[in-house]
Amino acid sequence: MRNIIIFPYDDAPITVQRLSGTLKPTKAGRIVDMDEVASYRIDAAHAEVRMPAASLSVLMNRYVIPLSGTRLKNISVVSATG
Repeated sequence: MRNIIIFPYDDAPITVQRLSGTLKPTKAGRIVDMDEVASYRIDAAHAEVRMPAASLSVLMNRYVIPLSGTRLKNISVVSATG
Protein backbone atom coordinates (compact mmCIF):
# COMPACT_ATOMS: atom_id res chain seq x y z
CA MET A 1 0.00 0.00 0.00
CA ARG A 2 1.12 3.54 -0.66
CA ASN A 3 -0.31 6.95 0.17
CA ILE A 4 -3.50 5.74 1.85
CA ILE A 5 -5.33 7.96 4.33
CA ILE A 6 -6.89 6.06 7.22
CA PHE A 7 -9.11 7.37 9.99
CA PRO A 8 -8.72 5.51 13.29
CA TYR A 9 -11.11 8.21 14.54
CA ASP A 10 -13.17 10.60 12.41
CA ASP A 11 -11.04 13.54 13.54
CA ALA A 12 -7.60 11.89 13.35
CA PRO A 13 -6.47 11.16 9.79
CA ILE A 14 -3.17 9.33 9.32
CA THR A 15 -1.36 8.94 6.00
CA VAL A 16 0.24 5.56 5.36
CA GLN A 17 3.16 6.46 3.09
CA ARG A 18 4.28 2.85 2.62
CA LEU A 19 3.16 -0.45 4.08
CA SER A 20 4.49 -3.94 3.45
CA GLY A 21 2.67 -6.86 4.96
CA THR A 22 -0.15 -9.33 4.60
CA LEU A 23 -3.93 -8.85 4.75
CA LYS A 24 -5.63 -11.65 6.62
CA PRO A 25 -9.36 -12.23 7.09
CA THR A 26 -10.64 -11.83 10.64
CA LYS A 27 -12.88 -14.89 10.22
CA ALA A 28 -11.57 -18.17 8.87
CA GLY A 29 -12.80 -19.07 5.41
CA ARG A 30 -13.91 -15.52 4.58
CA ILE A 31 -12.40 -13.20 2.01
CA VAL A 32 -10.93 -9.79 2.73
CA ASP A 33 -13.23 -6.90 1.79
CA MET A 34 -11.19 -3.67 1.75
CA ASP A 35 -14.40 -1.63 2.19
CA GLU A 36 -15.28 -3.52 5.37
CA VAL A 37 -12.53 -2.80 7.89
CA ALA A 38 -13.80 -5.42 10.33
CA SER A 39 -13.25 -8.16 7.71
CA TYR A 40 -9.46 -8.07 7.83
CA ARG A 41 -6.35 -7.37 9.84
CA ILE A 42 -2.99 -6.22 8.56
CA ASP A 43 0.12 -8.10 9.63
CA ALA A 44 2.62 -5.32 8.93
CA ALA A 45 6.24 -6.16 8.21
CA HIS A 46 7.24 -2.53 7.64
CA ALA A 47 5.31 0.75 7.63
CA GLU A 48 5.93 4.46 7.30
CA VAL A 49 3.13 6.71 8.50
CA ARG A 50 2.69 10.45 8.79
CA MET A 51 0.16 12.37 10.79
CA PRO A 52 -0.54 15.97 11.61
CA ALA A 53 0.06 17.13 15.17
CA ALA A 54 -3.70 17.43 15.72
CA SER A 55 -4.16 13.72 14.91
CA LEU A 56 -1.38 12.80 17.31
CA SER A 57 -3.10 14.88 20.00
CA VAL A 58 -6.36 13.00 19.43
CA LEU A 59 -4.65 9.58 19.60
CA MET A 60 -2.67 10.55 22.71
CA ASN A 61 -5.79 11.76 24.53
CA ARG A 62 -8.09 8.91 23.52
CA TYR A 63 -5.73 5.94 23.60
CA VAL A 64 -2.25 6.43 25.03
CA ILE A 65 -2.90 8.67 28.05
CA PRO A 66 -5.97 6.78 29.37
CA LEU A 67 -4.05 3.48 29.28
CA SER A 68 -0.90 4.90 30.87
CA GLY A 69 -2.32 5.45 34.34
CA THR A 70 -0.95 8.99 34.44
CA ARG A 71 -2.82 12.04 35.74
CA LEU A 72 -2.06 13.97 32.55
CA LYS A 73 -5.08 15.15 30.59
CA ASN A 74 -5.84 17.18 27.47
CA ILE A 75 -2.43 16.78 25.85
CA SER A 76 -1.80 19.07 22.90
CA VAL A 77 0.94 18.20 20.41
CA VAL A 78 2.43 20.99 18.29
CA SER A 79 5.21 20.95 15.75
CA ALA A 80 7.87 23.60 15.42
CA THR A 81 11.08 24.07 13.51
CA GLY A 82 14.42 24.95 14.93
